[in-house]
Amino acid sequence: MAAPLRQVEGFFVSQSINLNYLASLKKFSDQLGGHGELLSMDEEDSIIVKPCNGIERDFYENSIAHPGFARWMPKYYGTLRLHDSQPPLLDQQLDVNNNIISCDIKPQTTKETICIENVLSKFKKPCVMDLKLGTQLWGEDADERKRQKAILKAERTTSEYCRNLTPITIIKCFADFFMAEISPSQRQLVINRFIEDLTSFLEALEKQDVRLRSASLLFVYEGDPNAFTEALNKEEEETQDNQKSSKLTSGEDYVEDEDIEDTDYDSDIDEDDDDEFKVTELKIIDFAHSYFRDGVGKDEGCLLGVNNAIRCLKQVLNEITN
Repeated sequence: MAAPLRQVEGFFVSQSINLNYLASLKKFSDQLGGHGELLSMDEEDSIIVKPCNGIERDFYENSIAHPGFARWMPKYYGTLRLHDSQPPLLDQQLDVNNNIISCDIKPQTTKETICIENVLSKFKKPCVMDLKLGTQLWGEDADERKRQKAILKAERTTSEYCRNLTPITIIKCFADFFMAEISPSQRQLVINRFIEDLTSFLEALEKQDVRLRSASLLFVYEGDPNAFTEALNKEEEETQDNQKSSKLTSGEDYVEDEDIEDTDYDSDIDEDDDDEFKVTELKIIDFAHSYFRDGVGKDEGCLLGVNNAIRCLKQVLNEITN
């Protein structure tokens, strides 16, 4: 169930949204496509305001009951209903003598949106790939007209382009994605991490009664070599801190380096530190036609897509290491 809403200066706001963010709403500059204009909500662009339908909103809110799957989704912060600030419009029809023959009042429009994590905000130079999953682009409720519209749209966009790829050319497309100005060893690390993440996501997907229609996998990695190194160093520092904290908590013998000052690891480790720097990120996105339903079984089309993505990445990794 959706969180209670409050109306604040033209917005209906979910209780989970910090109202101070509303003043910073602006156009999201990194949008490449999709339905409707995206907005960002705070100075760091860490929250995206995305147009949605009720199906996508429900999918995010129902995901709380599926934590193994939800960890692969962008963080969900709540909903907004954006009101048009313009007054109601008069839609008049005139005859040849400019006499009014009908007059309809068009009310202010209300757009429902969701507030989700901006996966790109932790990267200096994000390299992004949106990989459409599955074998069906329309929802279960689509009539024949909607199905044909989805097919026509696919023919006019990158979806049809992808269908024209061959087993050889698709590997080249995957390989081209990793051609940022990072070192060969960094490139191999990125691909290995995506393979590991896809394998973990596949295990979660195998356990879900879900249908993901027209959903996508979002691959992101750091394309700036210096930022990449900085993020990797930060990861290593956090790993060492966590290991030290674990030893102290478990009571194991631990000899501290003389050059390291005494540290209260339990209080100093911020649970959000792992979000400050990113090397790679993998998320499942776009749920306008998706749903969880007990008894519906696994989504075989999406499982096929994830398995194919793993196979392609393994082939790319094999080619660049030999």
